[in-house]
Amino acid sequence: MAIAKGRPRRRTMLRSYMLSTPSEEESAEELEPSSEKDSDVEMGDGSEFEFMPDQEADDDAFEDDVEPSEDEHTDETSVFASDDDSELGAPQAKRRKILVTKAAPKAIVKSRAPGRISTQRKLSKPKPSKKITTNAPRKPVNHGLGTEDELPMDTKRTIDLTLPPMSDIEEIFEDITSKALENGFRGFVEQLEARPLRVATMCSGTESPLLALQLVAQSLSRMNESTFDIDHLFSAEIVPFKQAYIERNFQPPIIFRDIRELEDDSAETSGATTAYGAKIPVPGDVDLLVAGFSCVDFSALNNRSKELDDRGESGDTFNAVLAYANKWRPSIVVLENVSNAPWDDIQELLEKIGYACAWQRVDTKDYYLPQTRRRGYLVGVDQRQYGKGVQKAIERWGPLMQGFQRPASCGVSSFFLPDDDPRVQRARADLEQQAKDGTRTHDVEWAACRERHVNYRRNKNLGVQRPLTHWVDNGTCGVPEYADRAWYRKQVERVWDKLDCSLLRNATPPWGQFDAQFKTRVWEPSQNIDFQEDQGTSGFAPCQTPTGNPYISDRGGPLIGYETLVLQGIPIHKISLTVETDRQLQDLGGNAMSSTVVGCAILSSLIVAHGALLHPLILAGENDLEENRLTFEKSTLALHWESFVEDAPTDPVQVCGACAHTICLKCGGNPKHQYGDQQVKKDSRISPADFEERWKTKLPAALSFKHLPDLRPLQKAQGIDVDLSIWEDFVAAVESALHEDLHFQNFKRSELWTIVYSSPNATLQLKLSSKPEWQYFVKPARSLAGDSRLRKFLQHPVARSTVASDAFLGSSWQWFLPGRKQFPISIDGEGGTTSSWFSRLGLSDYQEQQVSCRLRGPRDSFVPFEDQKDARDYEHKLKVRPPLVHLKANVDSDMIGHIKIGLNINSLAHRAAAKLGERGSATSLSWNLDTNYIPPPKMSFPKYQLLSNINDDMYPTPRRLKLELKPEQRRSLGCMRAQEASAGTLFALEETEEVLIPQLRWKAEARAQRDIHVRGGVLADQVSYGKTVITLALIEAEFAELDRKEIMERFVRCGKSDRGLIDVQATLIVCPPNLPQQWRGEVTKFLGTAYHASEVLLIRTMGDLMKHSIKDFQSAKIILVSWNLLSNDGYLTRLSRFAAVPECTSSSGRAFRTWLEYALGQVKENTHTLQEHGAKMLRDRLDSTAKDILENEAFKGVIPSKRLKGQAYIDGKEKSKKSTKAPKLAALKTPTGDPFGLGTKSVQQSWQSLKGPLIQMFRFNRVVIDEYTYLEGKDHTSITSIQGDKRWVLSGTPPLDNFGEVKRIASFLNINLGVDDDTPGMISAQDLKKIRKERTDAETFRSFIEAKSFAWHEQKHAYGQRFLDTFARQASAQRS
Repeated sequence: MAIAKGRPRRRTMLRSYMLSTPSEEESAEELEPSSEKDSDVEMGDGSEFEFMPDQEADDDAFEDDVEPSEDEHTDETSVFASDDDSELGAPQAKRRKILVTKAAPKAIVKSRAPGRISTQRKLSKPKPSKKITTNAPRKPVNHGLGTEDELPMDTKRTIDLTLPPMSDIEEIFEDITSKALENGFRGFVEQLEARPLRVATMCSGTESPLLALQLVAQSLSRMNESTFDIDHLFSAEIVPFKQAYIERNFQPPIIFRDIRELEDDSAETSGATTAYGAKIPVPGDVDLLVAGFSCVDFSALNNRSKELDDRGESGDTFNAVLAYANKWRPSIVVLENVSNAPWDDIQELLEKIGYACAWQRVDTKDYYLPQTRRRGYLVGVDQRQYGKGVQKAIERWGPLMQGFQRPASCGVSSFFLPDDDPRVQRARADLEQQAKDGTRTHDVEWAACRERHVNYRRNKNLGVQRPLTHWVDNGTCGVPEYADRAWYRKQVERVWDKLDCSLLRNATPPWGQFDAQFKTRVWEPSQNIDFQEDQGTSGFAPCQTPTGNPYISDRGGPLIGYETLVLQGIPIHKISLTVETDRQLQDLGGNAMSSTVVGCAILSSLIVAHGALLHPLILAGENDLEENRLTFEKSTLALHWESFVEDAPTDPVQVCGACAHTICLKCGGNPKHQYGDQQVKKDSRISPADFEERWKTKLPAALSFKHLPDLRPLQKAQGIDVDLSIWEDFVAAVESALHEDLHFQNFKRSELWTIVYSSPNATLQLKLSSKPEWQYFVKPARSLAGDSRLRKFLQHPVARSTVASDAFLGSSWQWFLPGRKQFPISIDGEGGTTSSWFSRLGLSDYQEQQVSCRLRGPRDSFVPFEDQKDARDYEHKLKVRPPLVHLKANVDSDMIGHIKIGLNINSLAHRAAAKLGERGSATSLSWNLDTNYIPPPKMSFPKYQLLSNINDDMYPTPRRLKLELKPEQRRSLGCMRAQEASAGTLFALEETEEVLIPQLRWKAEARAQRDIHVRGGVLADQVSYGKTVITLALIEAEFAELDRKEIMERFVRCGKSDRGLIDVQATLIVCPPNLPQQWRGEVTKFLGTAYHASEVLLIRTMGDLMKHSIKDFQSAKIILVSWNLLSNDGYLTRLSRFAAVPECTSSSGRAFRTWLEYALGQVKENTHTLQEHGAKMLRDRLDSTAKDILENEAFKGVIPSKRLKGQAYIDGKEKSKKSTKAPKLAALKTPTGDPFGLGTKSVQQSWQSLKGPLIQMFRFNRVVIDEYTYLEGKDHTSITSIQGDKRWVLSGTPPLDNFGEVKRIASFLNINLGVDDDTPGMISAQDLKKIRKERTDAETFRSFIEAKSFAWHEQKHAYGQRFLDTFARQASAQRS
């Protein structure tokens, strides 16, 4: 049977445990999982650990195989009872839970390989730790572990297991909403009188306030309570990708770019600038304003902190909020910032403008979420609107806010995404791409912090070893095999060493005595070695910051950006993210308000201050699905989607001969195993998507149990001593769940493939191992506490059955009954001694420690500016265009749900056609709908290929050419002649627009195509194949066929002639500065005297250019030009004078391209004036135009505001103080004089005698670019602007690494292959950096609005290959 490409299986391993002698008051102490990977918390009262067998182990693993010994121990067993057709017999299998009832030697038991346990007896303890007992009563402060000052680890706060576990954000907000209703929230809903709550947000990043309000409204609907609507009036955000996030997910009518504009006096009259660059009025009539003004000046991490009056970034943004509140009077203001912000000063300033205020400090871990995040919140209520009693109302806010508190009841790992989640896979793929690009985390050099790390190790007795990373001073590390290799490769030595120190610190008594590789700890390696020492209890994450680098110890990799959002209570299933990088998601999450905290702050304020809300006019309407939209219907209410990933390793999988551990060949090595020749080869593995498709057809859509067991008689027949404290609740839960139908949900891929069926109260899983097994789980009631014994038992399957060849759904089911059984067990050391775990880690105090070898026991500068008027029109048109998808849902009389999905194909096609432009023939449109689109986690495209000319016809060697061409050269010549024949080669331009509905796996796309004719192409013959002689043969072949007059007539006939430019017969050859003379020698060598000296012009410098007149250009047949001539400062000054435009102040980039495009438009008009009206009129035109040009709107603009940080912010403010005017573009200079001799008699008599003409004044018969590979920047821009009837690129090694490079080649042929896209793999990191640098803020904002699918990029890649197949050839010498 073929093996699916899952990850190489990591077998279930026992973690480390701590055994300690029970106190006299204790009757028993359980074996505690002190580093259980799947647990976030130190297990407290009644904690148990189950020795779980490997998924592929046989039934013997469930049997009791422990021999009695003198030491008596108690074992709690979870007994599987048989329920087949035969008579009920003895228990068939057991799962042991070890409960120690007799004093045992204190030891640490840990496993480093599956199925093996090693004991480390503490033979010497230089620094003995305090006695820890696991069954001590739970206390709110330190759980009986001593005083706070005595604690070796920070156990003041732990995950509260007395509460029901709660990690689903919607469930959390249901609980919050219930508390709100108990405290008078209905009064707020009634106060609204069915109108929406008008909300404005400022600097809130992820818009947590809006998400919180939406979740509350949703919870009210589920509770059948009166709910409310939200009218998001505007948002203010300066960072472009965050603006795009807000636009995409919340669609506010307005997103203001810079909150500081609201402080200007002009804001009330002229408005403020939006993210699109438009300037519009600022809305008032706001019920609720929520603002998270900048915290950088107040943060404890800022070494240059400032006070509010210092007017740093924090002071400026707060004053902008204050100004808005004073001018526009929102009814309620909620402010958030770091806890040590000057809250008393902030309150005083708000009270001065008429707001009654209260504030308090809070911590996110007190509000449902396991993150230590201390913040301050202030609420202000407008005294004018509330009236009498406002102070009494505001005094209620603090206690009410505290009343919403609920400690986190689930550890941090409950908020992590599964490893096979597509978002995790995409984050890893991005890291891999960054590692391939060679980019490493920018950090302090190791030499600068080495001494600090050495001193830290010495002071903490950590030794000198590097047991986790094994890094060496040459900059390499031995990545643990389970870890994220790409992430490790991006880090620097300082980070690697901090990870090693963190592992050693957690292992060192009395700090932790556990192996952090098997326990979920969140480290922050971005901080200095002694900044965060990870001394907190398990289960909590430290405060997430925008620039942090959080590392998960048992994952071996980073906390990805999505998980940072989840830890802030952001419902990621409700938001849309597109091309944001993982670092940008980290920024979003690190700057976000915790939704639970801000939600409680808002709810408390609305409860106490809803009397301040106004009652304006209500407008209502309905937006129905238009009749002309294509509709599809699905008759189901529940739609669920799980994406499959395609990241299976391509390397063979190796198998350890000692423990059967598996790992791919590339990742193995840390830790060491005994890998032999046994391997699973890659060609025996199928892709995950194919594997899914094979199983889909074999699986039923729904399952149910027919012959339900009666658990009570079953228990009596088996004679099982059940746990009476939970027995009845257990039976009730199981019997209730068994009556529900189970519906197929999804596939899950981890160590094994799992097929999941689900019902409201149960889950059925098919584990696909060598012995496939069904496992039936009952979901614990939401009200059960985290440490409930029933909840713990229900973590394991209540029934199981093995798949047989004749019984796919199982024939005999075994049922789990929570029983107790006592039997003796002993754990003894044997086989001599070896170095202990502490010793192997290199801890200074344990260098000589020895323990038994094994145990016997159980097994297991110049910026583009924005036209505000155009921006306003553009923004309006974007927002009023029809949506692409419409949804309608209803339930009919038979209680069957119907969902209608309308796709606006007309609008989709219109968007595609709009991007295509107007060049070419009539536009053709097409569309399709894929109803089973599964996106891969990362994009991988085949390399671009060049077609051989082996199938091209040979063209005869021109008669006057003094060299007989070789067959492959004649084929290249034949191909070039064919490309230039008649109207040229037909090519279809295309653009594709798409819309995705991922929940349905639907992808609709519309494609617009338009035919064009192109004369030219790419000659990619390799070095020594004679591209020079072939080009000269092409020139001569045409002149042997046509004279100058006929060539000029072809310009007109082919539609190439244009008003303004001067048509010439010459071929312009542009080459690097060192090649024009070489080309001149080749012309003489291969054409001899066929061309007169005056017919071949050599122009390398401005001096050479000034020697030649327009008439010389008209007479020439070949013109050789050095490409740096066109970007020469003297040439560009000359060009700006002829165009009568200011000189360009930018050396390259987009600003230069924009300037050149405008200038060349003027050059064309002025060349037309020269030809039609003579030199005198042109001179007059240039003089008058030069005076008026600076008033042209194209040369005016305000530099858009952007966020500056740190010293740059201070410098920017100082610069702005020197001028009261808005910042303008750089001062522009317009050249004067008469460099072209327009006033001379000879030029006025004949414009053709003008010397030193611009290259861009002509339209050449042919333009050839030699050595195109090396053409960059300003040179590329200038040369691409040259006009020609036929265009050729000569390059033996054209750059073809990605679509962006192919598109760049196509641009020289005047073919636009489409819009730029930021996706890695489609464009090089270097080019992407240039593009992003040159964008305006509005364009950057728009680039984050939507992300294209893999299929879209795949089509683009294929489009690029089609261009190459049409226009590029490479010589082959195989055919004569």
